[in-house]
Amino acid sequence: MRSERRSKFGLLGPYSFGNLGNAALQQALVQQIQKRFPGAEIYGCCIDPETNRGDGGVLPFPLTRHIQIERSTSRADGPRLAAPPAPSQENWKSAIKRVPLVQPSYQLVRAIWTMSRDFADECAFLLRACRFAKDFRMLIVGLGGVIDEAWNGPWGDALTLFEWAVVAKVTRTPFVFLSVGVEKVDSPPGRFFAAEALSLAAYRSFRDEASRRKVESLGVGGTNLVVPDLAFSLETPVRAENAAHSSNRFVGVSPMAYCDPRVWPTKDPRAYRQHLKILSQLVLWLLRENYRVALITTQIRMDRAPLRELKELVLKDAPAGAAENLSEPQAQTVDQFLALVSQMDFFVSARLHGVVLPFLVDTPVLALSHSEKIDRLMADMGLSNFCLSIKCDDVNRLAERIVAMESNQEKLRAQIRRKVSEYRGRLQTQYDQILGPESRFPR
Repeated sequence: MRSERRSKFGLLGPYSFGNLGNAALQQALVQQIQKRFPGAEIYGCCIDPETNRGDGGVLPFPLTRHIQIERSTSRADGPRLAAPPAPSQENWKSAIKRVPLVQPSYQLVRAIWTMSRDFADECAFLLRACRFAKDFRMLIVGLGGVIDEAWNGPWGDALTLFEWAVVAKVTRTPFVFLSVGVEKVDSPPGRFFAAEALSLAAYRSFRDEASRRKVESLGVGGTNLVVPDLAFSLETPVRAENAAHSSNRFVGVSPMAYCDPRVWPTKDPRAYRQHLKILSQLVLWLLRENYRVALITTQIRMDRAPLRELKELVLKDAPAGAAENLSEPQAQTVDQFLALVSQMDFFVSARLHGVVLPFLVDTPVLALSHSEKIDRLMADMGLSNFCLSIKCDDVNRLAERIVAMESNQEKLRAQIRRKVSEYRGRLQTQYDQILGPESRFPR
């Protein structure tokens, strides 16, 4: 019966992959669910269940069949995947390949066998997913830019969401999208999977108007709401009105792996080097102006190399003694990051949630935008003057914005507080519609 599964929730998305933005979204959802359903069991259908296990009481369930839950010897090892073939098996395969005329036949048989095995494995996983979903009150997609084929192609995230939407439909489990972002969806398969997944949803909302327009361009009609990013609903130990902002000019600078050939889908070494170059020039200017500067990231894994390389560039040209004002604090959790950034006068970031999270503790941000989603957020906050392109190569323009922020600190903080309060109110209304006593989904 439905009443037996009212206290289980599933969260869909790559919440655990070293990204504090994703972690903030999960944390916000968990807080709101637990507030309305004390003792609820919450499962994170994630891409990295090992690092997700136990975070805020969230239990792991793999997002796709390629993820396994087996425990590794160390949390840092990540999930275990299938073991490689035994050496003896590899030896006889190599011998067969050397026999004339056998190679083409071997390749054909192997391709057919691989496709058959993959199909069987996918069916087995979907059966497991159905057994998983049938006991849930709701499956929630609450990740920011979850509808995007730039990273994993049209047969990646869009297909995964479509499969889970079908699973939810088969098991009669409500499937909802909360304040999600829509990025690049251009290919016919990607557009089909995204449109079908969204059409099967019982509720849809998007974090900005641009995302809603993209969804409607896919042919998804009906009610498509615009509701702020879920991170704005995060309840944290650090309160903006009580944040102890520094009085000795403390600035955070957060580099990003923008166009980094090692990890970014668009590989442009020149653009990546230019991003680090302009940030190093900004940090050097801040040090010469006697600011304290902290180098910190909100993407713990992907941005670790850019942070290290930025620090090397700065130290190479830093004036004598200036390096004493340069630090590299560690923030492994959202709460640690917010506690640190609450002490800063300003923050400089190119990542969306590197912009959003400081706003929660009313810290002004200089945004280096690489996407329309950041432009629109800063415009809606009334802070477009403090949003520059990530391709900006004039450090004087960045320095001018810092000076302007310093001259208007209290006004900017008050403006940020008002806007965040407005966003929180809109998000609470959404949570009440989905999770509250008057929800369209029976408790």
